[in-house]
Amino acid sequence: MAVIATHSEAESYLSLLMVSLFGAKPAAGAAIFNLLKANHLQMKAITSVAAVVLGKESTEMLKPVLKVFEESAENRNTLAHCMWGLDESILDGVVLARSNVAARFSVEVLHAAGQKNAKDRIKKASSSMNDELQIWRECHFQNALSKANKASSIMQNSYFEVLKGTLARSR
Repeated sequence: MAVIATHSEAESYLSLLMVSLFGAKPAAGAAIFNLLKANHLQMKAITSVAAVVLGKESTEMLKPVLKVFEESAENRNTLAHCMWGLDESILDGVVLARSNVAARFSVEVLHAAGQKNAKDRIKKASSSMNDELQIWRECHFQNALSKANKASSIMQNSYFEVLKGTLARSR
């Protein structure tokens, strides 16, 4: 939860950064930006607006910042949207299953039901799913939290830098 909460702070600064790029009347742009839920679309929107408002050089400086944000977003999305489970034989970790892998397994098991080779098909589906499972241990969560903290910090700093630049131009 700390990763999700901390990444949410980074998302807030991302939104503030975008709004600050719009200048004195940001409401219309903010409304459009808030409709973009996919990270890659938000990144494209910010770099496009930044190119117009800040110029090419500043936009290039913003790209590594957005890369840090994307790395944090990837971890956040994994934590929030994957399926998690426990395995009694793994005492120091939890099992992660991507939703599409679990869905594919369920469909394969349903299709196997009632067929002559059902046991073999279910065994094959189980083996295929198990090959794609991940074990997350404390170090993985600590790494994700570190990335979220870095993203939050760098987004906050970038927001303030853009805001200072925007304020300086409007004087």
